[in-house]
Amino acid sequence: MRFPELQLYPTQPAWHSVLRTLCLKRVIPSIFLTTRAPRLLRYAQFTTPKVVAMKKSLTVLLAALALCAVVFAQNKPAPSGDEIQIRQLERAWNEAEARHDAKAVTNIVADTLTYIDFDGSVMSKDEYIQDVTKTAYQADHLYDEGLTVTVYGNAAVVTGIYRETGTTKGKNYVHRVRFTDTWIRQSGIWRCVASQSTLIQSK
Repeated sequence: MRFPELQLYPTQPAWHSVLRTLCLKRVIPSIFLTTRAPRLLRYAQFTTPKVVAMKKSLTVLLAALALCAVVFAQNKPAPSGDEIQIRQLERAWNEAEARHDAKAVTNIVADTLTYIDFDGSVMSKDEYIQDVTKTAYQADHLYDEGLTVTVYGNAAVVTGIYRETGTTKGKNYVHRVRFTDTWIRQSGIWRCVASQSTLIQSK
């Protein structure tokens, strides 16, 4: 819809084009550009400095937020080599378990492993490795939704959530699990010594 041009001014003032744009975009009512509203136009001209001041304040605020984001990014410490390695081990563990690869899992966990499954059962390393080989659960995907690694010298604690989808006894399943893994570095090699999982109930 086109709006009738005002005949109040032979040359439209600069703010008129701004109002016209706002009307076309339905930001403000079209009455602002009708010949019946000279007082509203004068009011808009009167308040223009306030609008400009608000825009300037907004620009300053956005600039300040951008600066804070840059400073935060610069101050955030880069992940250490140990943290990167443990994240890679966690990912490899998920993939090996999904493939029922007992040999790969054996190299990741310690001989003294204590594994607490989400059903509350407690397993030693041998019991856990045997459980890994079972094919009652066929996982299609097993991936982490995010994890946090905290390194304490030769020890590290990992907390996070992983999601597993697959089939069991011909039925599809989805498990969302919160876990805590404890890692120890022995002879320069990181291995998991304890793992505890809690099933997150779907709402």
